[in-house]
Amino acid sequence: LVLAQAQVTLASARGTRTVSVTDLTIAADELMLAVHLPKPEGDRSGYASIRRVALGPALTAVAMTMTPAGWLVAVRAGGVAVQLLGPCTAAVLPALLEAEVTAIADAHAGARYRAAMVQVLTRRLATRLADDAPAG
Repeated sequence: LVLAQAQVTLASARGTRTVSVTDLTIAADELMLAVHLPKPEGDRSGYASIRRVALGPALTAVAMTMTPAGWLVAVRAGGVAVQLLGPCTAAVLPALLEAEVTAIADAHAGARYRAAMVQVLTRRLATRLADDAPAG
């Protein structure tokens, strides 16, 4: 949230206020109402997942933002965790993910399957976002 320059709206009996997450201090009587994330010009975002059943939880998922400067990837869900990766090119992304993905095995899917599906979802999502890029 700090990297995205997010802001948070808080409310109390005194009223509402919006502050940057870098300056966030919540009083005991305040409630967080909203998190505001600015969308930089030219960015495209997407989400892809694999589910065992249509409305069930994701076995694994990929959320990605493609910026004009490169790729920013976050992979979180279904026993897969990757630290937030900084901008990198599409050519480097699969190897970077392969090195960074940590998957668990459970009754729904094995670790190797989840790790492989992260690769598949990442390629599909990167292609979709690149295809959605404005001509120029």
